[in-house]
Amino acid sequence: MTKPPSKGAAPLEHVLAGKAGLHRGRIPSDLSARILAIAPSTARRNRAAVLRECGGDAFLAALCLSLHATCLDTLASPAGTGDEAMLEPLSLAWGSLHRTEAQWRTVGLWTPEIPGVNAPARAVLHDALTLYLHALCYAAATPVLVDTLWAYARAGGELAPAFVLRASGTALLDEGGDDALPEIVPFYDPTDPLGIAEVHAKTFLRSTNAAALPARPTHAEEMDDDRAGVNREEASDPDATDETFSPVELVVLHQLARTLDAVPGLRQALAERDVVVTVDVPEALSLLALDGRPSAMLDLPLGLRKHLVKDAPKGSDRDRRAREFLALLRHPGAILCLSPDAASHLPVAALLAAEHRLTLAPIDASDVAAAIRSTTGAACSPRDRRALDGLRVSAEHLAVSVRPGRAPADCVAHLVRLAAPPVPTGRGRDITLDELHGCREVVAYGREVIRDLQAWRDGAPWSSVASGALLSGPPGTGKTLGAQAIAASAGIPLLAASLAQWQSEDQAHLGTTLRAMRRFFAEAKALAAGKRGCLVLVDECDVFVDRRTVRHAHADYVLEIINAFLECLDGVGGREGVIVVGTTNDANRIDPAIRRPGRLGRHIEIGLPDAGERVEMLRVRLGDDLPGADLMPVAYRTKRYTGAMIEALVEDARRRARHAGRPLALDDLLAVAGTGDEATPAAVLDRIAVHEAGHALLAYLEEPGREMVLALQTRGEERGWMAAKDPHQGIWTRAAVEEHVRIMLGGRAAEETLLDSVSSGARQDLLTATRMAVGLIGEWGMGGRGLVAVEQEPSMALATDPLLRRDVQELLDRLYGETLATVRRHAGAVRRVADALVERRRLDGDEVARLVAEPAAALVR
Repeated sequence: MTKPPSKGAAPLEHVLAGKAGLHRGRIPSDLSARILAIAPSTARRNRAAVLRECGGDAFLAALCLSLHATCLDTLASPAGTGDEAMLEPLSLAWGSLHRTEAQWRTVGLWTPEIPGVNAPARAVLHDALTLYLHALCYAAATPVLVDTLWAYARAGGELAPAFVLRASGTALLDEGGDDALPEIVPFYDPTDPLGIAEVHAKTFLRSTNAAALPARPTHAEEMDDDRAGVNREEASDPDATDETFSPVELVVLHQLARTLDAVPGLRQALAERDVVVTVDVPEALSLLALDGRPSAMLDLPLGLRKHLVKDAPKGSDRDRRAREFLALLRHPGAILCLSPDAASHLPVAALLAAEHRLTLAPIDASDVAAAIRSTTGAACSPRDRRALDGLRVSAEHLAVSVRPGRAPADCVAHLVRLAAPPVPTGRGRDITLDELHGCREVVAYGREVIRDLQAWRDGAPWSSVASGALLSGPPGTGKTLGAQAIAASAGIPLLAASLAQWQSEDQAHLGTTLRAMRRFFAEAKALAAGKRGCLVLVDECDVFVDRRTVRHAHADYVLEIINAFLECLDGVGGREGVIVVGTTNDANRIDPAIRRPGRLGRHIEIGLPDAGERVEMLRVRLGDDLPGADLMPVAYRTKRYTGAMIEALVEDARRRARHAGRPLALDDLLAVAGTGDEATPAAVLDRIAVHEAGHALLAYLEEPGREMVLALQTRGEERGWMAAKDPHQGIWTRAAVEEHVRIMLGGRAAEETLLDSVSSGARQDLLTATRMAVGLIGEWGMGGRGLVAVEQEPSMALATDPLLRRDVQELLDRLYGETLATVRRHAGAVRRVADALVERRRLDGDEVARLVAEPAAALVR
C-alpha cells in the first residue's frame, strides 16, 4: 500500500497501528500536515497549483482547500477550543469522500489509475478522517475504521500484527454490551484514541478469564468503606484504580454518580435510549476534571457521548455551538451535556432536547474521606470524620489540602481552616447579623432570607424566597456591610460588582460591558448550584437611572445597559439560588422596573444610628477592649456618625494609645471624638458656638420642647452643628417653610448681633433657605404666582427667571429681618448657650431650654 510522504506528521500506518500519535497531539495539526504533504500549495491557497499537485483531481483539490482552512480557523480560535470543533466539517467531508471510495479501492490493492482521480491521496485522506471521527466518538466511523485496519493488515508488512490487534479491539469496542468491559476501561490511556481498543483485544484474544482482572469497586462499596473507616489494601496498591485519580477527579466521580443515581432509571436510559441530559457543574476545577477523563472512566455507559462546554458563548460562537450540537443529534446514542450553567452556556437546542436538567451534587464528607484515603493511603479517624461533617468543601479546597505524604489529620485540619467560616472579630468586614447594629431592617431582612433559604433547600419553590432588596442611605451607613453580614450569617458565598467594574474589564464598549455583566451573574448561578445559594451585591445602583428620563446623545447605550441588567435580574434563564442586594445613596433615581417585586422589590432605607445603636456599634468594634466601660459619653460625641465613621474612630483611638505605648483607654475614644479644635483659636471657637447657639435659640422658640442636639465638634469641613427633630416630616406648609428658614438664618443673625459681623459659616444655611424659598414660590404654589409649577435646579431657576429671583429675595429679606429681631431680643440667651457649648462641647434640648429660660427663673425667685 502506497501513500504520499508526510510532512511533519508521522506516517499514517504508524498512527493507525498505535506506534505514533497525532501531529502535535491535535486533530487540526495532524490533518493540516497531511494535506500539505498531498498539496503543499494549499498553504498559499493557490488553486491552480493545488489542482496540479492533486493530479488533476478537482474533488480532492477542493476538499484539501476547504479542510485546510477549517484546520487553520480551529487552531487560531481562542485557547481552550477542543478538537470537537472539527466534528461537523470532518463528518461532512468524510461522507462525501467515503461514497467514492469503492470506485478506486479494493481489498488491499489499488485499482489502475482513473483519469481525474488521485486514488492514493484520496485513500490517505479518507483513512485519516476515519481515524479522527472515531476518536471524536462519531459512531458511523468505527465500523469503517475496523475495515480499514483489516485492509492494512491484509496488505502485510511488519506492522500487520499490530493492525490485527487494533482491528480486533476496535471491533469489540464497537460491539459493546459485555459486562467485563467496564472493568478493563480504567486501563485506557486517554492520550491514545485507540488505546482502549488495544486493551480489549489483548484481553479477549488471550485465553484468560476476564474475572481475574482487578475489578474496580462500585461507588456504593467505596461509600460503605468510607463510612466504616476501612482502609482497603487497594489504596496503597500501585495497580489500584483510584491511584490514577487526583483528589478532585475522584471526588467529582462520586458527585457525578450520586447526581445520576438520584434520578430513578436514568442510567439505564443513558445506556439504551437517545436521551439528552444536562448537568450543571458549578466549579471550574470539577469541570476540568470531568473534561480530562473519557466517558468509560466516569463510570458511564459505553457509547454515551459527553458534550462538555467550559465557557459561555461569545458572538459567533453561539451559531457554531448550535451547529455542533445539532450534528450530535443526527447520530444515535445518549448525550451528557456538562457545563457551569446550561441556560447560559449551552445552545437552545440542548435545553429543548434535554429530558433532565440536573446539578452536580455537592461534595459531602464521604467524598472527602475517600479522596484522603486514596491520596494518603490512610483512612480518616472518627474524630476527623466528625470534623468533616457539615463542612462546605470546594474542589479548590481539596486540591490544595489533600496531598500525598500528608497524614489524614493534617488534610482535615487544612480543609477546616479553608472551609470553616471566619470567627467574627467586629473589626473590618467580617461581622455577622448578630454584630450588625444601626441597621434594624437589614438585620430583619437578613434573618428572613436565612429562613427562606432553608425552606427552599427543604423543597419550597424559589419564588417564596425574598430574593431581592435595595438598600439606600447616606455613605457609610452600612449598606455594603449589611449585605456582607447577611452572606456571612447565611453561610453562602458573596459576589460583589458594579457597573463601573463591568465597564473596566475592557474598553467600556457596550458589548464587553454586557458580557462582563452576564458572566458575573452566570458565575453567581454556578456558585448557587446544588441548593447552596449565593448573594450578589451590586453597588451604586443609581447608575441604572429611570429610562424615561434618558434624553441625551448616549441614550441607546444607557438603555441597553439597563435592559441587560433587568434581564440578569429575572431573565428567561432565571436566577434560582441567587439573592441580589443593590445599594444606592439615592433610590429615587433608579428605574422603577428594577425596584418592582421579583427583582429588587424590598426597599430598606438605612438612616443614621441613634445613641443606643452607636453604643452597640462601639462595643462590637472594640471587641475585648474596655469591657464594662460606659460608652454613652462617646456616643453623645458621635451624633450623626455613620457606622464607617465609628469604625474609623475606634481605629484612630487604638492608634493614639499605641503611639503612647499603653493600652486603649476610654479617654482615647473621647479625645478622638472631640479632636480637631485643640489648635483652633478661641475667637474662632466662640464664633462657631455663637452661630450654632443662634440655630438652637430659633429651634427652641419655634417649638419649645423640641428634641435637639448641639455640638462643637470637627467632622470633615464642619466645626459645629445643630440637629433638631423635624415635626413636619417633609410635608411643608407655608408656615412650616418660613419656620424652617428662620431656623436656618438664626446662625447668621446671631453672629451679626453678638459679634458685629457675619462669616462664611452660613453658606450651607443660605443655600438650604434659598432652595426652600424657590420651592415654595416656584413649585409648591404658595408664593402668590398661581399654580404653574416648573421643576428646575434653584440656581438655574433664579438665573433664568428675574421675577422669581425678586420674589425669593423679598421673602428671605423679610424672614431674616424677623429672625434678626428675635435674636436681638434674646441676645443674652444666645450668649449663655454659646458659652456653655464652648465649655461642654455638647448640649441637648433640655439644657438649651434651661439656659434660654434662666433669667426669667431668676426674676421669679
